[in-house]
Amino acid sequence: MTQFFSWQWVFWLNIPIGLLVIAGILFLVPNSKGIAHKIDYLGSGIIVAAICFITLGCSQSGSNTSFLVIFVSVGVSLLIGYYLLSKQNDNSVVPIDLFKNVPFLAANTLHLFYGAALIISMVTIPLMVNTVLSGTSLEGGLILMRMTIAIPIGAVMGGWLSKHFDLRIPAISGLIFCFVALLFMSRWNELIGDPLMSYHLLVAGFGFGLMIAPITTSAINSSSTQYQGSAAGIISSSRFLGMTFGIAALSAWGSQRFQDLLLGIGLKIPGTGIFGTPTLEFENLLIQAGINLFHDFFMIGAILCLIGIFPCLLLVKPRMAKDPME
Repeated sequence: MTQFFSWQWVFWLNIPIGLLVIAGILFLVPNSKGIAHKIDYLGSGIIVAAICFITLGCSQSGSNTSFLVIFVSVGVSLLIGYYLLSKQNDNSVVPIDLFKNVPFLAANTLHLFYGAALIISMVTIPLMVNTVLSGTSLEGGLILMRMTIAIPIGAVMGGWLSKHFDLRIPAISGLIFCFVALLFMSRWNELIGDPLMSYHLLVAGFGFGLMIAPITTSAINSSSTQYQGSAAGIISSSRFLGMTFGIAALSAWGSQRFQDLLLGIGLKIPGTGIFGTPTLEFENLLIQAGINLFHDFFMIGAILCLIGIFPCLLLVKPRMAKDPME
């Protein structure tokens, strides 16, 4: 779409997708009467404000200002305030008791790392294709599709493994697949091509898909029946939070990192000290700076997957017959 129209058209895709979702809800979701209760508007506002401030703090990463500390401190303070407020409120929008459950907390922590690593990959791959590899927007999207098309395949396999084996087996396997793939992708340069590129992308996508079922299952099944609806919403939100924090930090740190890489690359006419037209040497140095930047992006994603193994060890498949919160 960006190849034939403009990047703004991407947002129009949400309209037909949203209409299909609304139609699906109207015709497929059974009509049930909810229990009347008060909505926690104050708690909702505090959580939204906290997320906004932490996101703003992440967007300041790589800069030399004190706004990073200020924004993150305000966001954390708001979360602490929500915790204190929820102890006096029986109708909190996010039940604090859920986070006293170790498997649930571990699943959400893992999902944060998952979301951050996923968004880093989804942004870096087409960006590298469009710049270092001199590809078009369409080519960048088609190359990224090699990874995304493997995600549902991994998700189906992860669901089957989660049903028959310990949840940690598909989760850790997915993290290892992603770590290895991103590690190889961090060695990409302007000469990378098929079949190696496709191998790396398919392995990464399969790994990301493999983790979906065990993370979600651990979060929902480890919560009590009365909180399972909230648990499902929170575990989904944690992935998007990881993506939000990841892209905010990546864009801010990446721009600063690229400026640092450009230091010392001069565009001068030899022997004159006067800035002139780009030379082949200058273009090669610029490409190398881009390669180094994308190398760092992929390495960050690989490290996040490696760190994710630690909370993954706490994913335990509970017995459905027993309420773990009782």
